[in-house]
Amino acid sequence: MKTDYIYSIYPNNLEKNGQKIDSFRLSFKYKDKNDGEKIKTITPRFDTEKQATKHLVTLTHSYKDQTGIFAPKIEPTSEAERNKIKTFRQYSEVYLPQLLKRIRQSSQNPKKSDMKILVEYFQDKPLSDIQRADLIVFKNWIEEKPVEIEVKVRSEKQIINPKTKRKRYVVTRKIETRKRSVSTVNNYLKRLRAILIEAKRTKLIEEVPDFYELIEPLLEKKRNVVITFDELEKLLVVCVGERQHLKLLIIGLFETGARLSEIKAIKRKDVNFETKLGWVNNSKRRLRAGETRRMVYFPDYLITALIEAGRDKVDSEEFLFTQHDVKRAYKTAKRLSGIKSTFQIRDLRHCHRTNLAEAGVSEIVGDKQIGHQQNTLSRTVYQNLRDDYLVMEMQKYEEFSRRERAKLQRTAT
Repeated sequence: MKTDYIYSIYPNNLEKNGQKIDSFRLSFKYKDKNDGEKIKTITPRFDTEKQATKHLVTLTHSYKDQTGIFAPKIEPTSEAERNKIKTFRQYSEVYLPQLLKRIRQSSQNPKKSDMKILVEYFQDKPLSDIQRADLIVFKNWIEEKPVEIEVKVRSEKQIINPKTKRKRYVVTRKIETRKRSVSTVNNYLKRLRAILIEAKRTKLIEEVPDFYELIEPLLEKKRNVVITFDELEKLLVVCVGERQHLKLLIIGLFETGARLSEIKAIKRKDVNFETKLGWVNNSKRRLRAGETRRMVYFPDYLITALIEAGRDKVDSEEFLFTQHDVKRAYKTAKRLSGIKSTFQIRDLRHCHRTNLAEAGVSEIVGDKQIGHQQNTLSRTVYQNLRDDYLVMEMQKYEEFSRRERAKLQRTAT
């Protein structure tokens, strides 16, 4: 059993309201025998090391005995239990609790809302009676079923922020009724397919209806729109006047691969201008609860731009990048620069990942830089990146960036 789980207890210093709070984090990584021996992790936080050690004893005993949180899934295996479940509604009452046990719950869990819509449509229809024709009718129904969405509406009126002394537009909210998107319809069909596959595995039905061509490929969702260094310079040239605040932000997104919300949250205290390393708050929480920040390399081009703008001399609590809403200004800058009309501001992040690959930066460093999750055990447990290795790998990107910008200068002359 020793090889089936690993654990560690380590200090986890938090900062809240300017005060440091000492705590301990327990990391318990194990093979879930009830889910195909997938590698899973539990990382609770405790006030004292004694509490963490006590909980570790409970976890190890629970895992060995397969009790508590490691209890086997409750499935209708006997003939009598299977006879009790015939309709879609009855099966959903068994399936949903099992699903939520395997998936970390959040305050807005989409799994519950998915099941609610599916039960609303299929209700007391027998599981064995669901055929491909029913799937087609369900798809048409879910496409036409309207959904209420809260949207922001900006008025022409402006007010002055008393703290920043800057003007901003008044934003109100209203409810709009729209049809569901292709991706939402696909998600409902995928959830339904998973339910029927699970029902077949537990011998409640004999065959799963064919979903072929019902789940549409999202060709318009491909993230393959990038721009060259030349096009980037054209975009920066038009960031003057009332669009001046865009310049640093665009360079930051292009050079770090961070998300827009992550870039805007970076403060002066988060960046070391000498080592060119900084911390970025992950806007998307990782599966490991404690991983809320990641280390990011700030290339020379970005560091130089920040120093020229005087951002290295600001107060430690001040934000390095603009806090304004940049969508309207970016739309104008994109039109004036003449770059691809389909190129969105979030695509600057994709450019960075593409450039890292062309520069020969290792995949694990590339994923760490832009905040992508590391799925395999060998990359999450056995490969812990040192700061010097991160800097060494990112030097490949620095050389690549210098070569590309040197080409632009030769072309210009």
